[in-house]
Amino acid sequence: MSDEQNYKAGRKPQDKESKEQKKGDNYLFVIGIDQYVNFPKLYNAVKDAKDFMALMLDRYQFKESKVFKLFDKEATADNIFSTLKQLRELIKPEDSLLVYFSGHGEYDQHLDEGYWIPYNGENGKNWTFIDFSKVKKYIRAIKSLHT
Repeated sequence: MSDEQNYKAGRKPQDKESKEQKKGDNYLFVIGIDQYVNFPKLYNAVKDAKDFMALMLDRYQFKESKVFKLFDKEATADNIFSTLKQLRELIKPEDSLLVYFSGHGEYDQHLDEGYWIPYNGENGKNWTFIDFSKVKKYIRAIKSLHT
């Protein structure tokens, strides 16, 4: 049987050169918020975020130099979007990005929109939150292999 007759899942066999991909870097962006200005305190969000970060560094191919983290007071909307912009400029097409958020969130049924609540989000004012649609726009602008 020839190679052309032995396709798997309808795909043609690839040359050895095209099978080899550039090995990219793994980036991690971790956000954890326990202490809020205008929302009830959480007790495990920062711990969960730090535990997740430690797991990625210990068991997977993540390096401390490629980890971006914002905890409590640092996790303002400005800092979160600034970090996403920085990652957009830094990450190459062969790199991968993993984003982890642990903190308060909210869903507005009337707008069909979910939100991350940053450290300085104001209760009852969803325009001070981080809407998922905006996060998706920022993430889509990052030209990574995997996000």
